[in-house]
Amino acid sequence: MVVAPEALEREAAIASLNDLLSVLGRLYMHYANTVIADYGADGEMTVRNHLRQFGQWRGTEMREAHHAMGKPIDMQSLTCFWDNASTYVIDDDMDAGTYTPSDSRFDVHFCPASLAWKDAGFHRWGHVYCDEFHQACASSYHPDGNVVIPINMMKGDDHCAFRWIMPANAASLDLGDPTELGRRLARTYVSDTAEQGAVNAMLRTSRLVGGCYLTMTRPLVARHPATAAETRRRFLQVWAEERGRRLRERHRERGIAATPANFVREMDFCARYAWDLDERADAPDRYEAGVAWTPMDQAWIDYDEADAARAFWEVSYPALARGYDDRFDLTLPMLTWRGDGETVLRVARV
Repeated sequence: MVVAPEALEREAAIASLNDLLSVLGRLYMHYANTVIADYGADGEMTVRNHLRQFGQWRGTEMREAHHAMGKPIDMQSLTCFWDNASTYVIDDDMDAGTYTPSDSRFDVHFCPASLAWKDAGFHRWGHVYCDEFHQACASSYHPDGNVVIPINMMKGDDHCAFRWIMPANAASLDLGDPTELGRRLARTYVSDTAEQGAVNAMLRTSRLVGGCYLTMTRPLVARHPATAAETRRRFLQVWAEERGRRLRERHRERGIAATPANFVREMDFCARYAWDLDERADAPDRYEAGVAWTPMDQAWIDYDEADAARAFWEVSYPALARGYDDRFDLTLPMLTWRGDGETVLRVARV
C-alpha cells in the first residue's frame, strides 16, 4: 500500500468509497447499454443473466465469509455484515432499521449508484438491477431468503425501502468446515479501528468490481460467443473514458494536481489504500509502479478468469488515462495476465 490505514481520515474515506460505488454502478450501466444496443431483446436477457449471476456470486461469497466468522446464516447476518461499502457510507439509514434473523428492514436515502443512473436517465435498467440482483443474492445466501423493495428510487421514489425475510422455521444450513476462501474473505470484515474498517470496505468493494466484471463476461461469452470480445472491448472503453473525465473533474474540485502519479495514487479504485504498489518512478511527467496485487485481480485468480482479466487491464486502463488527460499515455510493459512475472504500470505525459 502507498498509505497506511492509520493515515486515512473519515471524510476522505467516505469520498473514496462513494467514488468506488459510483464506478461500480456505471460499469453496470455501460455494460447494459452496450449489450442491449448490440443484441436487442436477446441482450436484455444477457443483462438479466449477469445480474442473477452477480447476485449468486455475492450471496455465496458472503455466506462463506459469514460462516467463517461464526455467524448464523440468516437475514440479520446478511444485512448487518453486507459486503460492499454501502454499510459504511449510509450508517444513519442502517442504524434506523430493525434486524432479526427472519425479518430485517431498513430505508436507504443515499445510493451513489442511483445518483449515477438517475443522472443518465437509466431508471428502467437501474430498477431491473435492484430487482434481479438482490433476490438472487438473498436466495443464494440462504435458499429460503427473499427480499422486497416496494419503494425504490429507480421508480421515482425519494428513497428505497428494503425488507429481507425468510421463514422463522427455516432449516439451518449444514455448511461443514469454513472454506479457505471463506476464511480469507472473513478477514476483511473484522477490524480494530475505524480506519482499518474503511480500508476493509475498500478491499471488499474493490473485489466486487472484479466479481461484477467476471459475471458480465461469462453470460456475454456464453450467449454471444462470436462477438463477445468486441462488445466487451467497447463497454470497457466507454466506461473507462467516462471514468477518466469524471476523475479529472473530481481532482480539480479537490485541488489535486493532474500528474501521472496522482492519477494512479488518487484513482477511484482506492489504489493508494487497496493495491500493493511498488513505486519506481515519480517525476512531473512520468510515473511507474509494479502492481503486485489488487482485490480485483484476486477475484479473477480465484475464479480462473485470465482472458477477461487481461482484457480489463489492456482495454480499460489506457482508456482511463486518455479520458483523464488526452496527453497521458498509459502502457503495461509487463502484465501477469500475459504470463509475465509481474505487472508494471507506466504513465507518461506526452
